[in-house]
Amino acid sequence: MSAAPANASRPERVADAALALLAERGMRGLTHRAVDEAAGLPQGSTSNLARTRQALLDLAVRRLAEREARVLAPHEWPDPRTGG
Repeated sequence: MSAAPANASRPERVADAALALLAERGMRGLTHRAVDEAAGLPQGSTSNLARTRQALLDLAVRRLAEREARVLAPHEWPDPRTGG
């Protein structure tokens, strides 16, 4: 399920698995245990990295922003002043 490349760091694997779970199962499906399983990590790995659900969401959102920044060139970024 995880979209992380084979050489991804553990935080990247966790964040990518969290994003995949959010897309597939929604917020109710996002648990530390489910992320461990989806990322192919030992049980407790996600909890060690992101202790709370909020921390896990923060990690996932930061990873999503990082991935999107690679795709969008700066001149393509939405202008927050115009809402577009």
